Amino acid sequence: EMFPDARIWATVLSPQNEYEFAITCRKFGNITPFGGWWWRNSRALLPEIVRMRHSLLGCSWIGNNSDARHWLQLPYKWETTCQVFEEEIGHHYGMLREASKSQPIGNGEIANDLSRLFGSHWLNRQTL
Repeated sequence: EMFPDARIWATVLSPQNEYEFAITCRKFGNITPFGGWWWRNSRALLPEIVRMRHSLLGCSWIGNNSDARHWLQLPYKWETTCQVFEEEIGHHYGMLREASKSQPIGNGEIANDLSRLFGSHWLNRQTL
């Protein structure tokens, strides 16, 4: 990395750009996908974006919804985001638990991952 101390949170406008964006973020560790534009916060788009980011980036992205057109939209958008995370990330860890019975995944590990997905790794400036 040319500027390792530069920490960049970014998002892309189009869902069609998500894959290229995720690969760019893997290549440059100081760029982190952050939330999404308000019109992408829909039940039709969010599950696919969450699955793709999580499968390509693990916990090195921030799942917060990054904006709303006005304050009254925040509760709705936050609720939608949390529901999608519960379904998609819950499904992921359910499959991991089923596949790794010999080495179980604890609730503490899941809680740590969820904390990282909602920004704690950037707030603490930990290396990913």
